[in-house]
Amino acid sequence: MSLFRPNIFSIDTASRGYYSIAIALFIASPKAMTENEKSADILIPENELWLTEFIRGFMEHATKQGKVTFPPPGDILWHILMYETHSAFPCIKCLTGYDWDGPYPKKRDLDLVFFGLYSVTAMSFPTCRLKLHHVRDENILARHYPFLAKEAFAIACNIPGFFEE
Repeated sequence: MSLFRPNIFSIDTASRGYYSIAIALFIASPKAMTENEKSADILIPENELWLTEFIRGFMEHATKQGKVTFPPPGDILWHILMYETHSAFPCIKCLTGYDWDGPYPKKRDLDLVFFGLYSVTAMSFPTCRLKLHHVRDENILARHYPFLAKEAFAIACNIPGFFEE
C-alpha cells in the first residue's frame, strides 16, 4: 500500500468560456501506512521536499538561530553543504545529483534554485554574501523535517567560512 493517494480536484471555469482543469495532487495519508511500512525511507517520501524549499528553509532556520549571512550563490561552500547533508541523509532525493568534473562535487540545479530565491534574498556588496529579507512565519523545512534542518545547520556551522563571523 502506498503512502500517497491521489486527491483530484477540478477548477471549473467553463461558465466564463475557459476550459476545466483537473489537477492530481498527492498528499500523505497516515491511514495508508501499516505498522510494517513505518520506516525511515517511508517517513521521508522522495517527492515531499524540493531543493528550493530545502535551501530557503535552511536559510530561514539559520536566520532564526542568529546566522544572517550566507555565501554567494554558486559558491563552493553551498556545494559542500549539499554534499555533506546528502551524505548524512541519502534517502532525501532533492539532495542527490552531483557533477564530479572539478575538484569538488557540484550540486546540479543549485544555480536555478538561487535564481528562484532572488525575490526573497538580498546580496550585500562588496562581499556578495546573501541575506534573507523575508522570513516566513512557517518554515516548511523546520516544521516537517526538524531533524534535517538542525543537522544541515550543524554541518554548515562546521564548514569554515560558511557563516560570516
